[in-house]
Amino acid sequence: MRLVDCLALTDHAVIGIIGSGGKTTLMNYLAQCYQKQRVLMTTTTHILKPQPTEFDRFLMPEELTKPGLPGINVTGIATPTPIGEKLSGIDLAILQQALPNFDKVLIEADGANRKSLKAWRSGEPVLLPEMTTTIGVLPVHICGQPLTETLIHRLPLFLKYGPFVVGQPITPAVLAAVIQASTGLLAQLTPTRLLILNHVTDAQTLANAKAVVAAMEPKNRQLFDRIIAADTTTQWGEILWDSQSKTH
Repeated sequence: MRLVDCLALTDHAVIGIIGSGGKTTLMNYLAQCYQKQRVLMTTTTHILKPQPTEFDRFLMPEELTKPGLPGINVTGIATPTPIGEKLSGIDLAILQQALPNFDKVLIEADGANRKSLKAWRSGEPVLLPEMTTTIGVLPVHICGQPLTETLIHRLPLFLKYGPFVVGQPITPAVLAAVIQASTGLLAQLTPTRLLILNHVTDAQTLANAKAVVAAMEPKNRQLFDRIIAADTTTQWGEILWDSQSKTH
C-alpha cells in the first residue's frame, strides 16, 4: 500500500512531523505526493535545506502573506554550514498567519542530531495549535543494536524512559517504552496522532514493528488514530493499528 494512502490526510492539513529516523524523507515524500496542490515545507527547528530538485520555489517570510502558488514552496531562515545550507524556523506568528494560504503545510518540528533515537527536553518539539495532524516517526531496523551515544541523542535523558542500561540491545519493548514514557513520543504528539514505525524492509523488521505495537499498553495504543509500518525510502506502508477498525 502507498504510504500516503495509509495516512489519509485531509484536504487542508497542517502536519507536524517529530521523532527520529526518517522525518525529512517523509516530509519530502509527502510534498511530492501533493505537488499539484499548494504545498508549504518548513521547520520550527533546524533542517537541511531541500535540494533544488525537491521544490519549486523558496519564499521569504514576507511573501507568505500572498495566496500560495501550486507546487512545492519552501520557507525558512537559510544559514550556510559545513554540511550544507540549513533552514531554521521563521517567526511563528508569521507562519501561523500563512497557514490558510496553503493546502498542505509540512512542518518538521523536531530534531534528533541525525541519530536514530532521541530523548525530548523541555521546550521541544515546537508544535502549533493549528496543526491538524502530528506524525511521530521511529525506526525499527535498529532492533538488536546496542543502546549507546552513537545511536541515541541525549542518552542520559533516554535512559530515564525505562530500566535501561548502556550497551543493552534495543528491542521492540525498548521502542514501546520510548513511545509510552511520560515524557516520551506520545506525550509530544497532539491529535490527530499518527505513528510511523519506519525502515521496515523485510520480514524481520515487519515483525519488529508488530512487536512494538503488541508491547504497548492498550490504553496508549488507542490514543493513536493509526500506527503504520513503513519504509519512507520505498514509500510503502501497512496499517498495523486503526482506532476506527481496531486493526492490529
